[in-house]
Amino acid sequence: MSVTKCVTACALASAALTAQLLGATTAAAQSIDPVVQWNRNLVAIVRAPDAHPATIHPTRSLPMLRATIYDAVNPMDQTQYANDLNEVQSRGSAGSTAATPDDALTSRFWNGAIQNYWNEIAQTVSLDRHLTTAQNARLFALLNVGRADGVIASFDAKYTYDLWRPVTAIRFAGTDDNAETTRDPNWLREVGNTTPNPAYPGAHAVISAAAVEVLVAVLERDRLDFVVTSEALPGVERSFASFSAAAEEAEQESIFAAVHFRNDLTSRHRLGRDVADFVLDAFLTRRHRQEEDGAR
Repeated sequence: MSVTKCVTACALASAALTAQLLGATTAAAQSIDPVVQWNRNLVAIVRAPDAHPATIHPTRSLPMLRATIYDAVNPMDQTQYANDLNEVQSRGSAGSTAATPDDALTSRFWNGAIQNYWNEIAQTVSLDRHLTTAQNARLFALLNVGRADGVIASFDAKYTYDLWRPVTAIRFAGTDDNAETTRDPNWLREVGNTTPNPAYPGAHAVISAAAVEVLVAVLERDRLDFVVTSEALPGVERSFASFSAAAEEAEQESIFAAVHFRNDLTSRHRLGRDVADFVLDAFLTRRHRQEEDGAR
């Protein structure tokens, strides 16, 4: 059996098992597609801090097939670097007067596990579009294979180029041989702590770009009205009219939260979309579905 058929079979088998387990629940719960419910259960596991061993990264709880590594280099000169640093230094600092109230809210709203946001978005639009169980199995498999491969590709690039994070760059700006940057040894970012890995490229941006590519390809549209609930601010919601609009805001959050430079995000279109396009071209294609239909 091919890898693709194994993934599809596992997804459908798990969906069927979930449907059986839900058989004793209320009629409202029974009306939910079993694949959507299965995905909700997986995301709930990822969210639970004690649901998996501390040595296993939460992203490993969702499907992963292969690494698709692409060159993410996006060169910049001294002036562009200084502009990027000064933007974060001004807008992302604690108590910044340059950031608007909406900038500050955005920096907190998206400050959670980005894969959970995109799975929730997929759940919402799946129910809105009344997708079948088979269509949902394909959608969530492609979404999370693309997301996982996007993580692999982005971290491969991170440790290839090894660019420091804004907080380090600002505090040590006196060592960057750039007359257009200003050192601030006491600088603090507005939101939380800085992730302990290199800045470039931004993983959230790569994952978001890959998610949009998959959703648009499967649903054949970008514009859809939907609401997203924050992973970091319980009960807080934001509304969007398209997948690309949500991805754009999720990327801007990285600047407002001072975890990335703007240049960290500019390569995300190519890297995230290349990864998603590879997944879409190689797995669960029309040819595979025709083979499965013919075997029934």
